Amino acid sequence: MVFDIRTLVALMAITTLVCAVALFLFWRLLPEERGLRPAAFGAASQSLATCLMALRGQIDDVLSVFASNVLLILSYALLYQAMRIFCGQPPRWQLPGALILILAPVFLVFPGNEYLGLRIIASATGIGLLCFMISFTLYQARQQHLPARRGVAIAFAIAGLINSVRVAAIWRNPPVNTGFFDRSDDSIVFIWGIILTFIYAFSIIVMTSEQLRESLKQKLQDEQEAHKIADHALHEQRAFVTMLSHEFRTPLAIIRANTDAISLMPDHQIPEVNTAMERIGRANLRLTTLVNGCLNNDRIQNLMDNRKSFYAAVDLLSILQEVTDDYGIKSCRNNPNPVLVDGDRDLLFILFSNLINNAIKHASTRTGIELTWHTDAQNIHVEIADDGPGIPHEYHEKIFEKYFRINADKRTPGTGLGLYFVRSIAEQHKGKARLISGEKTRFSITLPLKETA
Repeated sequence: MVFDIRTLVALMAITTLVCAVALFLFWRLLPEERGLRPAAFGAASQSLATCLMALRGQIDDVLSVFASNVLLILSYALLYQAMRIFCGQPPRWQLPGALILILAPVFLVFPGNEYLGLRIIASATGIGLLCFMISFTLYQARQQHLPARRGVAIAFAIAGLINSVRVAAIWRNPPVNTGFFDRSDDSIVFIWGIILTFIYAFSIIVMTSEQLRESLKQKLQDEQEAHKIADHALHEQRAFVTMLSHEFRTPLAIIRANTDAISLMPDHQIPEVNTAMERIGRANLRLTTLVNGCLNNDRIQNLMDNRKSFYAAVDLLSILQEVTDDYGIKSCRNNPNPVLVDGDRDLLFILFSNLINNAIKHASTRTGIELTWHTDAQNIHVEIADDGPGIPHEYHEKIFEKYFRINADKRTPGTGLGLYFVRSIAEQHKGKARLISGEKTRFSITLPLKETA
């Protein structure tokens, strides 16, 4: 079937313009992909070249012939650089640059109709060679998981063959004094040029997507490997801290036992020795508290990490009763009916034990500690208050941070982990832990009630 060349060139100009805009927008969307830049400029060169072809006869022939052909060859040279970058190779301009320098004078010196065959041979030779170079570059870098490269390599190999056939046909039967738009038998070349333009843009987009997919897959694999290494290191660290803590407990117990024995000796009346023994006792207590805190930290963290799947319906009131009985604290409200929450009994016991233990450290007496609770339609609210010195407002959030203590050098023993675990356990149970301002230091724990069928 024969088509009008002028119509095909106009259609090709519109096609190349659309593809150039699409590639430019794609490049601006992913500017970090280096191969998109020469591809976008190549598409723009091709679009400008076809526009100048469509204007043949309406603008100066030298400008139309020279600029359109050089720009068309340049577009394939830019695409060749883009494909090299996509294949992980550096740009290489030696051969494409040499082709442009050798062929450009042909279009500049021979713009007339009588030299149309010579210009077609020069243009088809340059484009055909570049198509073969593009195909060979993609074939060399073919990978089983990047199928687009094989398909694009085949398409450009076909384009190279078509241009080779065109060179042979013109060589055997050169046109004589024929205008550019009068060669209707070249319609197959322009039809394939339109198809190749779509392949040009589509292949760039598909290859970029494949490259991003492979990059993301590699990053995920690297992240998983790093996560395994970090988990292993954390496990080793915990095992080391646990071992070290256990090893410290025995000598600390021996030191404590001997200091207590010396303090009980009847002839132990030297004031300087008494002062030294008190200092040893306080230091021993601080170190023992730290060791126990490390052991508790490891135990609680393991519970939090490994027992999420063991959540079940537990009666929170029975936990509160158990905690208050252990510490000798009176609960201000009794209820014969259970209040069920979905959670882990051991973790919830630790939560309220830490709160009451913290209150005991700061309250004047245990009778100054209050535990109250109430429920609404969706939650149970537990409050634990003490008559201690209170906490400045600027520390109301910081006290829940890991290892934070308001006065790290005070004599009250602690590790700064208790309130951290209070909030962590509450949040793990989809609840909240907060400090309420007022006359007393009042901690509030809110936990969702278990939904009833």
